[in-house]
Amino acid sequence: MTMSRFVFSMTFSQSRSLGLLACLAVLLLNAGCATNPVTGKRELRFVSEGREVAIGQAHYLHQQQAQGGPYLTQPAVNAYVQSIGAKLVEVSDRKQLPFEFVVLNNSVPNAWALPGGKIAINRGLLTELKSEAELAAVIGHEIVHVAARHGAKSMERGGMLQAGLMGLGLAVDDHDYRDYILLGANVSTMLVTMKYGRGAELEADEYGIKYIVAAGYDPHAAVELQQTFLRLANDNSPGWVDGLLASHPPSKERIVKNAESAQSYPRGGFRGESEYRNMMAPLLAATPAYDALEKGYVALNKKDHAGALSFVSQGLAVEPGEAHLYGLKAKALSAKGNTRQSVAALDKAIELNNQYFEFFLLRGKFKKNLGDLSGAKRDLERSTSMMPTASAHLELGLMARADGKSADAIEHFRMASQSETADGVQAFQSLAQLDMPSNPGRYLDTQIRVNKRGMVVVGVANKTPVDVAECSISVYSPTQRRWLPYRFRGGIPKGTVQYAQTPIGPYADNQVAQQQVRIRFDRVTPRGR
Repeated sequence: MTMSRFVFSMTFSQSRSLGLLACLAVLLLNAGCATNPVTGKRELRFVSEGREVAIGQAHYLHQQQAQGGPYLTQPAVNAYVQSIGAKLVEVSDRKQLPFEFVVLNNSVPNAWALPGGKIAINRGLLTELKSEAELAAVIGHEIVHVAARHGAKSMERGGMLQAGLMGLGLAVDDHDYRDYILLGANVSTMLVTMKYGRGAELEADEYGIKYIVAAGYDPHAAVELQQTFLRLANDNSPGWVDGLLASHPPSKERIVKNAESAQSYPRGGFRGESEYRNMMAPLLAATPAYDALEKGYVALNKKDHAGALSFVSQGLAVEPGEAHLYGLKAKALSAKGNTRQSVAALDKAIELNNQYFEFFLLRGKFKKNLGDLSGAKRDLERSTSMMPTASAHLELGLMARADGKSADAIEHFRMASQSETADGVQAFQSLAQLDMPSNPGRYLDTQIRVNKRGMVVVGVANKTPVDVAECSISVYSPTQRRWLPYRFRGGIPKGTVQYAQTPIGPYADNQVAQQQVRIRFDRVTPRGR
């Protein structure tokens, strides 16, 4: 168990049983039979429509940020995708939902939907499609996943079995676990990488075709789309295996079923091949720039900083408006020690795209190194508003501590410490040093047991990565009706347990002693405080 996990297990254990019961209660109280709006079948429902919408809204921005942020370089591409999405929503079975569509700046061919109508399509998928009808087939498929409650039903199954992650994050309003979800994006990732079952995929295909036909598109585009996906899956095409094919696996069965569905509709319908080519022409022309971006990151990871900067120049020559190229430039320059030039590169990145957290995160850290603390604080706070990260909260915590704002520092360190990264571990060390004197029970375990003579032995366990320099406790004696003081003179080194023999007893067994004897912390001072 890592130290950051230890903090989580300590806080979680205090209300684990209550939390699980609360989750089950919420599920059961909100359960009821309902008709599926797409299939017309009766089903048991635990997640209300309002909850679906809330889940989508809570995780949509974070997932966008985690996957490259919105694609802003060619605004017309976003507008085009949104227009196709709007057409399909109008013929869907749940058009009252607050649907949103976004193109992400990510080369992996993928598309995903969150409950409540939040849908994303990666730039890398758009370059692989051949017509507007194929795009409509992709969007229609995702809309069905939302309309038919496939994501919500997967959550319900998990909740019924173990009152799981989503229940704890959203139902138990006073539990710190929500912060862990925000930092780790566990639930967000689960929702968008979910591999739907065979039935859900076939259902999304069948009703997706119904939607595209109602919107005026050729239903056979859905068949051609699946044929392409199956070929790419069989070829193990780079990017596809980790993208759309992983969460929406194609199969011959899906092709056959799609063909059967398409044949049940009149032939014809809009295909929009030339329209799609014209709309995607700038994006396709920029492909070499994104190839250079990927090669630049490979070079950067190999510490070939000059090579990374060379790829940046190649990319900018093709697509001068791509902010991520300036982001790569900033990282390469920083690795070479050119912090001021890195800030200038990030200034340009943010000028082109002020909707991506990493640009603000990096610029904030660099400004802090240059002594611009007010500018650093603004940038770091802006980054956390888009995507809470351990890195930003650690930096903000360190700055707050230096300013003597202990309460703010503790909150930032607490947020950051939920991550199992190096930043998270460092944040937890700083958190323990600041917070342990006031709240030692959050960091130190107490133990009560009896020895062979039945006398009480008390112990204090330090499972944190911080040495305790001084620890004083009092043990309540039920027979004497008073508190007996004890001091661990050598402190409690990290990872150790220190024991003290008491005159309390005798007791027949540990259980009786644990029921009657109490321990309180009087003074705890971590080393380095």
